[in-house]
Amino acid sequence: MNCLSRKSAILQAGRPPCPYGNVAAMQDDQLGIEFHPMTRIEVKQYLNWFTDPVISARMFRPTETWVGYVLDGERPLAWVAYVGNAMVGHIQVEYYPEDVCSIALAVDPSLKRQGLGAKVLTKFVREYLSSLRVEAFIEADNVASRKTFEKAGFRQTTSAPDEDGMLKYVFPGASQ
Repeated sequence: MNCLSRKSAILQAGRPPCPYGNVAAMQDDQLGIEFHPMTRIEVKQYLNWFTDPVISARMFRPTETWVGYVLDGERPLAWVAYVGNAMVGHIQVEYYPEDVCSIALAVDPSLKRQGLGAKVLTKFVREYLSSLRVEAFIEADNVASRKTFEKAGFRQTTSAPDEDGMLKYVFPGASQ
């Protein structure tokens, strides 16, 4: 069932209908997902996503210190994903020694539960992080995020949450 046929259910849930059709059935090349480093203008758009209670509870709200850290460094740490002219995702990357990085993902709240997050994540990792060991740390009770990362190919590597309540996931890539 595509998201346009679910219009009434989506509107009742407080989300607008999906402008892209059946995202879950589309291949990455059909969606035309594109990435670039986040700009200050896009930070303002991203801040609007924090009206969503899940984004607000799960992600750190950007501050000026964060903006300087992720935008003005040696290499981009904050990225945005676009489909057409719509910003659909935010990706944050932290780089560590020995070719390791961690990644976090947020999807435009109006586009959640359509398979877009896994497509954005998979394409970004393959295009920009393929030579690195890519890790993600996800709250154990965040089932939607865990499923998204698993659908993108990440594998859970810890059986129990750490002291912060996080489970570790790793993408099977070049630097395992």
